[in-house]
Amino acid sequence: MSISQWTAEKDELIRVSSHFYHKGWMVGTSGNLSVRVAPDTFLITASGRPKGMLGDEDLVSVKGLYELPGPSGNGRKPSAEVSIHQAIYSELREANAVFHIHSVESNIVSEWASDHSVLLPPLEMIKGLGVKDPSLGYRIDVLENHLDVSRIALDLKRLFAQDQVFNEFHLPAFLIRHHGLTVWGNDVLEAFHRIELLEYVFRFMVAMGPSGSTPPMAGFH
Repeated sequence: MSISQWTAEKDELIRVSSHFYHKGWMVGTSGNLSVRVAPDTFLITASGRPKGMLGDEDLVSVKGLYELPGPSGNGRKPSAEVSIHQAIYSELREANAVFHIHSVESNIVSEWASDHSVLLPPLEMIKGLGVKDPSLGYRIDVLENHLDVSRIALDLKRLFAQDQVFNEFHLPAFLIRHHGLTVWGNDVLEAFHRIELLEYVFRFMVAMGPSGSTPPMAGFH
């Protein structure tokens, strides 16, 4: 990848991070974004940096998909959740961008998990995730939120191993209970669209409630 392409990828992550910050999905220093720049190398947002005000120095290069990296030359450390990104890039060749956000709606929906997954409503918007027929009953996986993030990455690898053929019911996303949403895509734009689509679905689900029916408005019977 040329220097100009490298710079363009950094600029794109900075723009997306700012957009998500203003949506309320990456408040403070929460959340993390990455993009693959070589088969075993990716750029990721640095740990502890305000996502609405990232600079060029706040994107850290990580080389290697199996060992946890140390600080970069400028002292910036990769996101504490770097092992989750490594797990996705090492297992999925088609994944070239990974986004992890902390939204209110995704955390509410994660509360409704049954058997480590949540059934999604048959909304037309789900087609944007590569789904042909939303009425077939797609579920999003929900992983437990371990304090040791490497355990989450290990759970994710186990999940991938159970579904190696990636059948038609597999979605390019998962939830971490009481934590947030992670998606991946072939590029930054696809991952961006998938985040927006799923957040729309989650807003719909929260409005409907866990029973799947709209709660009555106050004063109406």
